[in-house]
Amino acid sequence: MRKKTASKINKRENMPAGVAVVTVHSQVGTMVTQKRSQWLDRIGSFFALLLFAGILVGWLRLGAALTAFYLFALGGIGAALVSGAFFVRRLRGHPLGAPGLATVAAGLAFILAVLTSSGDGPPINDFTTDLQEPPSFAHARTLPANLGRDMEYPKEYAAQQTECCGDLAPQTFSTQSSETFAAAAAIAEAEPQWTVLLVNPENGTIEATASTLIFGFQDDIVVRVRPSDSGSIVDIRSKSRDGKSDLGANAARIRSFQNKLSDQIR
Repeated sequence: MRKKTASKINKRENMPAGVAVVTVHSQVGTMVTQKRSQWLDRIGSFFALLLFAGILVGWLRLGAALTAFYLFALGGIGAALVSGAFFVRRLRGHPLGAPGLATVAAGLAFILAVLTSSGDGPPINDFTTDLQEPPSFAHARTLPANLGRDMEYPKEYAAQQTECCGDLAPQTFSTQSSETFAAAAAIAEAEPQWTVLLVNPENGTIEATASTLIFGFQDDIVVRVRPSDSGSIVDIRSKSRDGKSDLGANAARIRSFQNKLSDQIR
C-alpha cells in the first residue's frame, strides 16, 4: 500500500506544471458539476412532491380546495421550469436519475392539465339561464361555507355571459310544472358529483352542491321550475364559491343538465 501511495505521489511530483494545473482544474470542474446536479435533483424533487401533495390534499379533502390547488400549481410551475434544466443537462450527455424523471413527469402532467382545461371563458364564476330574473338561493345561504358571502347574481356578469354563452336560455316544456319538476329532481339526484340539499315542490326549486373530482371545489346550484301558459319553464343557475373564473365548468354543467332534462321529457 505504501509503495502504491508513494508511486502516486512521485507521479504527481514528476508531472509537468501545466498538466498538473489542468488535472486539478478538471477535478474541480467535475466536483462543481456534481454539486449542481445534486442541487438540481433536490429542487426538482421538492417541486414534484409539492405537485403530488396538492393532488393528495385535494383528493383526500385534507385541506381547503384553494390550498390544494395552490400547492399543485406552485409545484407544477416549478417542476416545469426545472424540467428545462434537466433537458439541457440531458443534451450535454448527463443521464436522468429518478429525481430527474419524477420532475419531468410532474412538469409534463402540469402542462397537460393546463392545456386541457377550458380556459377561454370570461373571468366570471356565476352563470344562469335567466339573466333578467335569475333563480335565487335560499338553502345555500344558510350553509356555513356561504355565511357572509354575497349570493346575489352580479348584474355586471350578464353582458360577459351573453358574449361567451349566448346559448344558455330557459327551457320550455309542454308538460305540467309538477311533471317537469319531478323529472328535474330525478336528474339532480342521479348526478354523480351533485349533493341535493333541498327539493321544494311547493315553490318549484331544487338546490344542490357539486364538487370537482380532484381538488373538491364547491359550486352551488339551483333549479327553478315554474308553470307557463304552454306548460312549464325551467331555469338553472350554477355558481362557484372560489376563484374569479370557473374555466367553463358552470356553463358546461347547465348544458349537461338541460340536455338530460330534454331527453327525459321529450
